[in-house]
Amino acid sequence: TTASWDLNVSKEVLMAEEIAEKSVVQIYGDNESTCGYCKSSMHVGFGVIAYRLTVEHYQALIDRGWRRSGTYLYRPNNHGACCEQLVIRSDVFTFSVSKSQRKVLKRWRTKSDEFCQKQKVQQNQTAMSSKHKVDINQNIEILQVLRESIRSCTLAAGYSQQNLEQIPANVWASVAKMKTHSDQKHDLDSVCMSSTVAFTLARLERSTGNSGAAEVDFEKRKMRSVQRQMEIANQIAKDLEERKIPDLLNISIAEPGFINMILRFSHSHSMKDPVRPQSLEMSSESDSNPKDSAHQLRCIDGKRLQIRVAPSGFQEDEFTLYKKYQRAVHHSPEKELTKSSYVRFLVESPFPAAEKLDDSVQSAFDSLPQTLIDGNTANVPWTGYGSFHVRYCIDSVLVAVGVIDILPACVSSVYVFYDPDQMELSPGVFTALFEASLARALHQHSSRISFLYMGFYIHSCPKMRYKAQYRPCQLLCEETLRWIDFDQASQILDRGGSGIRLAPRTSDYERDADNVRLDTLAAKARIDDFRFLVQPHGRIISFRSLKSIFLAYESHVVEILTAEVSRFAELTDSTLCKDFVFILE
Repeated sequence: TTASWDLNVSKEVLMAEEIAEKSVVQIYGDNESTCGYCKSSMHVGFGVIAYRLTVEHYQALIDRGWRRSGTYLYRPNNHGACCEQLVIRSDVFTFSVSKSQRKVLKRWRTKSDEFCQKQKVQQNQTAMSSKHKVDINQNIEILQVLRESIRSCTLAAGYSQQNLEQIPANVWASVAKMKTHSDQKHDLDSVCMSSTVAFTLARLERSTGNSGAAEVDFEKRKMRSVQRQMEIANQIAKDLEERKIPDLLNISIAEPGFINMILRFSHSHSMKDPVRPQSLEMSSESDSNPKDSAHQLRCIDGKRLQIRVAPSGFQEDEFTLYKKYQRAVHHSPEKELTKSSYVRFLVESPFPAAEKLDDSVQSAFDSLPQTLIDGNTANVPWTGYGSFHVRYCIDSVLVAVGVIDILPACVSSVYVFYDPDQMELSPGVFTALFEASLARALHQHSSRISFLYMGFYIHSCPKMRYKAQYRPCQLLCEETLRWIDFDQASQILDRGGSGIRLAPRTSDYERDADNVRLDTLAAKARIDDFRFLVQPHGRIISFRSLKSIFLAYESHVVEILTAEVSRFAELTDSTLCKDFVFILE
């Protein structure tokens, strides 16, 4: 849960030459809230609101245990915490895809192929339906025989010649309502059609009372009805066979009265040229519509999966999917699922806005996850640094969205939400695999990018242990700021050890811990040189000058500011702090 605030620092102030390249933050201080994992106690974290943040600074912060939620940056306090939140990352160049993860990739490919095959069938059925409608309805000879058969059967059923034109419309309509279906024994120039006109005529006989004595027993009545349907079907089939129609390749009767016909399409009988089934192969006909051509090419390759990377921004369909996900998976009440809270959580970003990628290069992302298995080097466009939304669509339907940050040394996963109806696809696993493959692909543009950061790992929370499945992975030791192999760290955690001290107690450990402590002391010693942007005037002064102003009449303000700035310095480092500008209102 994020705090509520207004970014009320003017753009003119932020673009002032003196701070144009700096990160601008406002210290929020300690934030106490109910633990979001065990729900049993209070959790404390230190937070700042970022009005602007460079990607280099955020990379340094997450390497010291920080994370962001929108523009709110926070550092959990794991000392005595019920659920220690430890930063976890995976090396994408030594990443090994597990057997279960391979199954997920296969599942997505299968789903994409199913969509592709479904569309192929629909295209053929649509085209064949149009063709049948033209050919069959315009084949005067076949229609004439069918109508004459109906005429003779209806006369036998008790209709007089003069009342023949009053035969119910559904009897005549049943001729045109023959069902078409493919027949594996015949090629695309033939079709199997099935007529149920015998059912309609048998019902007509029963309604006129010309079907003989009424049967009392239901089973006998049903048997008599089927028998009559078969008699009528055989009579119509006989009439058709006697006419020796050239386009009628075969005719047969099936219980309880279906008339099945294999018909050849005779274009000479058509009043206009039939509509040919659309092929999935590219042809000169498809060149007239480039959009349709690209669509068909994707079907040829089975690439119904579309992955698009765009700078962070609000999209209505993403917000709709987010609400559906939150309701189904996290049982969030409707009152919390507002547009403003969504924007604050997943759209707003403290980083400079990234440029939008050209649509012509976006298809390069579609096959990225597969590179984790085949080892190929993906040629993807450079996205630039910043915050992005990754859209996962199958057959143009949005099924998942991943919110990520692309930073100087990593791809950092912020949040994932997906369609709960597609949970059998394991969208969370697939999106993580994509993000790992993206980090590896972007390495060719920025050589430091080598990791996927997956947020916080909580050893005591079973629901969070899935993050350790992306091996090999590492946990951050807070006391030394060293990355520890997960297998080694988990042994300490299994024995009840603290995540704050994951590194082994060696001379290197003591040296690293001492270095961290010394740097913290140095940062605290330099707080007088920290710069503050005083609102609403936009004046920038040092903390030393600020203290001299307040000491004259509000010494308690100085005490509060000193404590908060010292705490921030303790959780960062001396080098980082000097590049920040702090807002004071």
